[in-house]
Amino acid sequence: AFADDLICLAEGSDLEIIRHRTQKTINTIEKWCLTKGLNISALKTQIVMFTWNRKWSLDRPITVSNNIIELSDSAKFLGVTLDNKLSFKKHVDNIARKAMASLMQCRRA
Repeated sequence: AFADDLICLAEGSDLEIIRHRTQKTINTIEKWCLTKGLNISALKTQIVMFTWNRKWSLDRPITVSNNIIELSDSAKFLGVTLDNKLSFKKHVDNIARKAMASLMQCRRA
């Protein structure tokens, strides 16, 4: 069985602190899940760095079950697309696209 819809937040004064806190949190969650007979899917795991900084990179990767997790520009949580700048542009674009498709379906009917 897999654990679904987990979210964690790490903050810090520099990227190494944030990376370390994130990895420590993931390790703790993984250990807890194992005690409950659950796994975390590395393929479905996303990491988004919410920041206004334009250039940043992690010196070491974050892993889940020894699988490297790539950083994403956005993630969908409870139906809301959260982008790395928290501008909600991607979310609004998705909603507008779906609304336009629905409108076109109504016009055809």
